[in-house]
Amino acid sequence: MEKNKSDNYTKQYYDFAVEVTLEDIKNAMNLKTKNRSLSIPDAIGYIVAKRHNAKFLTGDEDFRDMENVELVKK
Repeated sequence: MEKNKSDNYTKQYYDFAVEVTLEDIKNAMNLKTKNRSLSIPDAIGYIVAKRHNAKFLTGDEDFRDMENVELVKK
């Protein structure tokens, strides 16, 4: 992807960027220890989405029965 195109995507979604706190990372690692199949980025994303009362959009079946999850098929 060319730099200008990636910069445009960054600008387009910048307003949706949120801070990831140390507490978020601790909670994500706790979640990951309970469900080892989750990736660390997905665990962090889930925790941050939950903190913001937002749905976590994923195609990962490991999130199927978790609250605040919107599971989508590819």
